[in-house]
Amino acid sequence: MIRGYIVYILTFAALGVGLWYVLRVGATLRAPAEIAGEWHVRWETASPTGMGYHGVMRIDQSGKYCTLDFDNARVISVKIIDGTALGQGDPKLPVARLSGDGYHVTLHPTAVRDTVRMEISGRDHHRGLAERVSRPAERAFGGTPVLAPVADARH
Repeated sequence: MIRGYIVYILTFAALGVGLWYVLRVGATLRAPAEIAGEWHVRWETASPTGMGYHGVMRIDQSGKYCTLDFDNARVISVKIIDGTALGQGDPKLPVARLSGDGYHVTLHPTAVRDTVRMEISGRDHHRGLAERVSRPAERAFGGTPVLAPVADARH
C-alpha cells in the first residue's frame, strides 16, 4: 500500500513540475500583432487578380499563419516569418514579411495608421498601398464591436 502512495505522490509531483514548466515557457511567448482585417488596396502595378488598380484584400490570421484573399478571386496562404508584427522592435524592419505558396509578401509601415505599402513577389510581382478599413471583431459584429451588457446587481 505504501508503494501506491509513493506512485501517487510522484505522479502528482511530475504533473506539478510539468505545469510549472509550461507556465514558465509560456510566459515568454508573445502572439504576433494583428494584421487581419479588410484592406482597400490601390495597386501601383496590376492587381494579383487582374481586376484593375483598386481592390479589396482580406487577411485572415491565426497566430503567425495568414490567408490573403484578393477580391474573392485569388487566395494565398502565407506565414509571418519576421517583422515588427512578431515583436521584433527594430524600426527598420517591415511590419511583416510573409512567405508561402511560392510568394513573398512584405508589408512596410507608412506614416498613416493602418496603412501599409505592400509588395508581393514570386511567380508575379505586385506593389500597392493598402489601408485597413475593418478589423475581424468589427466584421463579426457588422460595425463597431458591441460590448456585452453588464448585469444589474439590484435584480
